[in-house]
Formats: sequence, C-alpha cells, structure tokens
Amino acid sequence: MRDFMTVSLNGQCFVLMHYPMLSWPKKNSGSIQLHGHIHSDANYNIRNRDEGNIIEPYHIYEIGYPRCVCQQAQSEKEADPNFCECSRRSILYVYENLIPDKKVTVETIETALTGGSKCRFRVIVE
Repeated sequence: MRDFMTVSLNGQCFVLMHYPMLSWPKKNSGSIQLHGHIHSDANYNIRNRDEGNIIEPYHIYEIGYPRCVCQQAQSEKEADPNFCECSRRSILYVYENLIPDKKVTVETIETALTGGSKCRFRVIVE
C-alpha cells in the first residue's frame, strides 16, 4: 500500500492519493486525480482550498485548514500541539513526491492547537 502514486492505463495518466490535491502531476496535460476521501462536506473542502495563498509562484505557498481536522487531536481533552507535526510532514511528503527533483521545506505558521484561529503552513520549493 502507498500514500501516493501515478499509474498509466491505456495511455491515460492517473494520480492516486489518499486525500484530494489542488494540483497534481500532469494536471494540465489531462491526467486524472483519484482520491480516497475528503473530510467533512464539500463546503468545508472549498473553504480549505480557499485557505491557500501563492506568495511567490513556483517558490512559496501558504496552505492550510480552516480548523483542526485531526481526529486524534479532537478526541483528546487537552491535545498535544505536536499532533500538528503530522500535518506538516504529510504536506512535505506530498510535495516531495509531486516534485522529487526540488528541495521542499514546510514550515508551520499557526495551528489551532497552538492557539491559532486555523492551521496554516508555508511550503518553500527550491
């Protein structure tokens, strides 16, 4: 089992990922993204998409979630802010697999578990 992969079937490229992605390999060339599920409802995912900012095209992005989506953190009475490291590393994993020839860094800007109003991360591509 893998978290991310691309496959070709009869000349059609498919990008497979557990969660939906805003961008994926060969998106502009007709590849099709297939994903496992989304959190909450469609409106939540639209808000999640709108949390993103392009700070410097092809170099710096800010992405995030309008609220904490970690089920384990939500089930804890006093959730440890280190749970947010899972989100940071998940974002890093996706970007490193999408663009393996680039150095990618993901920084935590703010999280709901550290007192922020939402969860935001900065992605730097070099």
